Amino acid sequence: MIQTQNPKTYNLDARTLEFAEHIRDFVKLLPFNTTNNEFEFRI
Repeated sequence: MIQTQNPKTYNLDARTLEFAEHIRDFVKLLPFNTTNNEFEFRI
């Protein structure tokens, strides 16, 4: 049986941090109102 290894390595910590930073930046672009304000604190 031949096993092939995936040459890509996935750094989940770095990818998660990058995703969180993008979400934070996106939320800052939202207009300020009651709904968005509550949403921002939940993220």
